[in-house]
Amino acid sequence: MKINKKLRVILLAAVIASCSSDDNSNSTPETPGTPGTPEEQETTFAADVTNISVLNSAGTAPTKGDELSMSITLVNSGNSNGTVEVSPKLSSKRFEDFTKVSIAPIEVALDAGETAVVNVAIGPFIQDDTNDKRYALNSGDYEVEAISIDDTEDTEFEGGTFSVESSNRILVPVLYDPAYLETIMYTEGIETYLTSAFTRTVEVFDNGNYTTFNGGVDEMMDIEHVFYPISTTNISEYPLEGDLCVKSAALAAEELGLAQSWAGPSVGTQVGNHGFDYLISLAPDSIGGTFCETRDGQISGTNDTDLSVNRSQFTIAHQTGHILGAQHCDANQEFVMCAGERNPKYIDEGIFVFDKASRDMMANKFE
Repeated sequence: MKINKKLRVILLAAVIASCSSDDNSNSTPETPGTPGTPEEQETTFAADVTNISVLNSAGTAPTKGDELSMSITLVNSGNSNGTVEVSPKLSSKRFEDFTKVSIAPIEVALDAGETAVVNVAIGPFIQDDTNDKRYALNSGDYEVEAISIDDTEDTEFEGGTFSVESSNRILVPVLYDPAYLETIMYTEGIETYLTSAFTRTVEVFDNGNYTTFNGGVDEMMDIEHVFYPISTTNISEYPLEGDLCVKSAALAAEELGLAQSWAGPSVGTQVGNHGFDYLISLAPDSIGGTFCETRDGQISGTNDTDLSVNRSQFTIAHQTGHILGAQHCDANQEFVMCAGERNPKYIDEGIFVFDKASRDMMANKFE
């Protein structure tokens, strides 16, 4: 029988395959239609950001002082499971030195081919551990410039720009020496102490009539203080020439990572202060209080003749009264802005009493 060239090649290949099979009788034959051995299969894991949206934790448009929830849509286009660290890089269009601020990373696990939405909580205060700087999410426009995925940055995605609207909240960093609380024998913590100072009952006196605000200075002014306490050294011992206001501004720059000292003048929120509004410093020294008029700041200390919590919180309220516009000493004395510790309501009930003339000078200038 005549065998054509093509058939001879096929038969020869069959003989070679048969011999190879005899020589490797213990090998497992490849199943027809099975793609390569496991060593030949490439495993991939490829996480990609496709969309970003930002709302507050209640699911509505962000306002100043809110905690935000950033929703990041991630897609793994690979054929294997994996885990990545994800960190947004946030920039402000309003504030200086607020560019590609690193949000604390979170770990995300993705299955092969999975699309997942992860939520990252942000604010109202941010600590960037990559450069030891601190920020506040004040009102203004913001942009997520990138998402760090492990060691790479993803910059191609939908969304990522958002606005924070104004509110009545005031974002206040508080530099405090822990010895301050020890000196006045307060044991419930700095945040509770600060909140109490601005929400304890106050009254406004007007020609023999009293208006009571059980929600304190905050209710009287229709504001809400949001505090960012930072434990520091004693401000009066800060190694810098100058008065307490100079020392306070320099220490704030160091603790917040500002490009310069805490900025003034006293005209409201400054673009160089990382989104914070005004500055409080607390010292254990018997120094009373100091209003830093050109820097929107105050230093409140203790008083050796009266180390009570009442007197210490009174000092804080008095100095913030100056920041909000009240002058020192009204025509009427024995009120918060002038010798208010002698007011009978303060002595008997611990109530801070403002004279209406002072209250009328005060306004929230921070936005």
